[in-house]
Amino acid sequence: MSLVSNAAEVAAVGRRVLIARLGGASTRGGVAILLDPAGRLLLTLARYRRGWNFPGGFFEPGEQAEQGLRRELTEEVAYPADAPTPIVIHTSSRANHLEHFGVADLNFEQSTALHCVSWELRGAKWFGPAEMPNLDKHTIGLISNGEAVLAVEGNRWVWGERTISALKSPEHHEHSFNGTFGKGMP
Repeated sequence: MSLVSNAAEVAAVGRRVLIARLGGASTRGGVAILLDPAGRLLLTLARYRRGWNFPGGFFEPGEQAEQGLRRELTEEVAYPADAPTPIVIHTSSRANHLEHFGVADLNFEQSTALHCVSWELRGAKWFGPAEMPNLDKHTIGLISNGEAVLAVEGNRWVWGERTISALKSPEHHEHSFNGTFGKGMP
C-alpha cells in the first residue's frame, strides 16, 4: 500500500472520528467479541488508542451491523470467509453514535488464520483470563458496563448468561444458537 493511500485512509478515519466527537452526523459502528477453542479472547492494539481493545470500527452508510462487523474484521485481522458472521446481541447508544456488539465462536483453523493486516493496528493477539493486557478506556467501559458479557470458567473465557440469553432469543435462535455456542469448542 502506498503512502498516498495510507494518508487517504488516515484522513477518512479521522473524519469519521471527528464527526462522532463533534456530534455532527450520527455514526454507527461495532466491536466483535471472538472466542477461540481454547477459550481465549481476541484483542487488537490500535495505533490511536492506549491499550488493547476489541476489533471493530465504523460502519459504511447503509451497511447492516453484521456486514459491517464482518468487513471490519476482514480489514483488520484477515477474518476468514468460512468463519461465522458475528451475531449482534446488543446495541447501545451514546451521543450521536450507535455501537453494536457481535459475538462469534471460531474453530481452530479459523482462529489460527487471524493476523494483523491493517495499518491502523500494531497487533492482534488471543488472551486467556490470566494473561489479559492493559485495556483501553473504551474497552474497560464496555466490559464494566456489562455490554460485552463474558465469564471466566477455570482458565478460559466463556460466554456470560446475558450473551447466552440473547442467543437463545427467538430473534437469533434459528440461525445462531447451536447448543455449543457459549460453552467453547472442544
